[in-house]
Amino acid sequence: MTFVIICLDGFKYDYLKQTKFLKDLASKSISGKLHHGVGFVSEFSAITGKSAEQLGIITNNFSFGKGLKFFNFFKFLDKPNNKNFRLVLNILYNIKEFLVGNNQPKSIFNVPLKYSKYFNFPLKKNFFEKNSFRFPTIFELMKKNKKIVSGYMWPFIYEHNKTKLDFLNLSDSTANADERTFQKSINLLKKKPEVMYIHFFSTDNLVHSYGTNCKKTDELVNKLDKYVEEINKYAESLLIFSDHGMKDIEETWDVWSLIKKTNLIYGKDYIMFLDSTLARFWFRNKNSEQIIKNILNDSGKGKILNFKNKEIHDSSGDLIFQVNPGVLILPNFYQSISNKAMHGYSDDCSDEHGIFLFTKKGIRPSKKDINIEEIFELVLSNIS
Repeated sequence: MTFVIICLDGFKYDYLKQTKFLKDLASKSISGKLHHGVGFVSEFSAITGKSAEQLGIITNNFSFGKGLKFFNFFKFLDKPNNKNFRLVLNILYNIKEFLVGNNQPKSIFNVPLKYSKYFNFPLKKNFFEKNSFRFPTIFELMKKNKKIVSGYMWPFIYEHNKTKLDFLNLSDSTANADERTFQKSINLLKKKPEVMYIHFFSTDNLVHSYGTNCKKTDELVNKLDKYVEEINKYAESLLIFSDHGMKDIEETWDVWSLIKKTNLIYGKDYIMFLDSTLARFWFRNKNSEQIIKNILNDSGKGKILNFKNKEIHDSSGDLIFQVNPGVLILPNFYQSISNKAMHGYSDDCSDEHGIFLFTKKGIRPSKKDINIEEIFELVLSNIS
């Protein structure tokens, strides 16, 4: 039998009430709420055991860097919301990256191409690979300990410690990929690996589009519940966690328009990246810093985050502003129209909490809330 680890992306703690199998299993397990920390790197924390502060990053896509010259080259052809054009660029860029060994899928999303020269992708390799982070991952350590590990993390199949691309599950959206994830995972489990890692994406994608309380969300939660029930038949021990929850959007905030009303010039006075719940800035002079600080502080829409690790501010922003729960920065460099729900808010927001559940033969049920980085030690302590 196999130690199975399942990440349910965007599966908020409250969804547990809607399930049948998971709810029953939680009553027989060590289970509780999971706190994701800050930013968008919680699954990275789970597989490395390091907090965002220790990792030195808080976002999984764009950091300040040498610049994405490939995308900047096409800036004169850029048109707002030209999805097909950007899809072609993304495909070409990923082919180029794969050829040099960088196999983590990347997308320029909605970043204005003329600004792409200021940013870079922090993650080059998918996290099954060796040296994908500066810290060893659970996959590296298990391989070192000669454990036979398999997994499915869209679009990658990890079979017996080797990675390959699932070409039949390639898409610019992961919303409908979970059925294949389930089927491929069952096929891998039948080969009896010692450890199996499975990531289901669809909750995150669907809830962004429809919100936390709707028929489609309920149907998906029930489908995932049945997937887990079937997977559990192959598990000697089972660890389930979600990297974050979801909060319904209550208002949008156009911070970009406020900054455009000043005389500040992008690139000359400041550089800005707008995530959906974070506004990140690098300053070229003190004047621009003070003007933008005043705009943010006077807005009442959130708070400035400060980190002891200087590397976070170097890569993610001299100034990092996190909006209040329920606020969505719009437009941002991902979306031009509003989502129904979002994550990346303060961990103090109860809707952000994910689920945590661990069970194996002879375990004594208990309630226990944990931080995301504790997943790492839990895995390692149960594979010896």
